[in-house]
Amino acid sequence: MADGSPGAGLYVQMHSMHGLLRGRNPELGRDEDTGGQIAYVLSLAKELAGLEDVERVEVITRLIKDSDYPGYDRRLEPLSPGADIVRLHCGGDGYIKKVDLWPCLDEFVESCAAYIEEAGRRPHILHSNYADSGYVCVRLSRRLDIPQVHTAHSLGRPKMQGLGVDEASFERMDGVYHFSQRLRAEQEAIDNASRIIVSTEQERRQQYGMYDIDVDDGRFAVVPPGTDLERFYPFQQLDMASAGDLQAAESLRRELEGSLTQPSLPLIYSGDIASGAEVPQ
Repeated sequence: MADGSPGAGLYVQMHSMHGLLRGRNPELGRDEDTGGQIAYVLSLAKELAGLEDVERVEVITRLIKDSDYPGYDRRLEPLSPGADIVRLHCGGDGYIKKVDLWPCLDEFVESCAAYIEEAGRRPHILHSNYADSGYVCVRLSRRLDIPQVHTAHSLGRPKMQGLGVDEASFERMDGVYHFSQRLRAEQEAIDNASRIIVSTEQERRQQYGMYDIDVDDGRFAVVPPGTDLERFYPFQQLDMASAGDLQAAESLRRELEGSLTQPSLPLIYSGDIASGAEVPQ
């Protein structure tokens, strides 16, 4: 099997196993699993594909055939030039929440390995996102000798601390959140990853510091999340010809001024707030 052939550029597989991920009209906020990780993975895949030394980016996720969740059953979905979403089977057809995917992981490993074998190309890099994909990519990495990059997005030990999980409540909470499996998968990803991506020094030192790792061992890369400046900007930079935007922005400022601690600072908003967005009541 060729390593990344046929082109000379990098072939990157980004794994985000939770299946509610699509390029067009992503359902951000539909449930507790469709938040920042979805936006991060989609944006990063597009940006990576635009780099000169990257030939191909694939986002590997779970295929879902469920009438309540349309739009997630295409095997291959173009995302941007050089980037695609690839959906693979595991755990049946219906939607499964991320917290309940653990019994399906070994099946997904086999689906991913079969896809790579069928394609005849071995990725240069496996980028796992969250603990479930960390589990999958550890096994693919070891089987196929491919380096793994890992981004946790959230970690089980800090979540347990935030939920107040203690020895008395662990068994009950483990039945809901599967912390036992999650913590093992996270430690495996930590041990196997060639690079660990974190958003902040706090995440590196305090959150990863709860695990068996030297946070100064050189494998961490602190990469703060970026901002799409075409969507988010001070309202002082609005097109002065857009009277609707200006009116809506002024109304929003008046609504918020009573609760803002520093109302003199620029107000940041997303998109065209005059086109249907309601001023908070």
